[in-house]
Amino acid sequence: MLGTRDVVRALAKANPEAVVTEDRIRWVLRRGLIPDLNRVGGRLVWTADDVRLLAERLDLEAPDAVNEHNRLATP
Repeated sequence: MLGTRDVVRALAKANPEAVVTEDRIRWVLRRGLIPDLNRVGGRLVWTADDVRLLAERLDLEAPDAVNEHNRLATP
């Protein structure tokens, strides 16, 4: 599972020509385009499936490096 900063980094790495910011992610979340995100301690926790859906909603390429626990492999 990833935090939002990790998601921004992974999407930016997969889409070097795109502008990927937390504001764009918040835009998707405010519109309810990604249902049922988990929260831990008041923070969002993203699975690889959540990130793929987010990428789809933002018309971006999804990061493809996923490990055996359905988590994105981050640098």
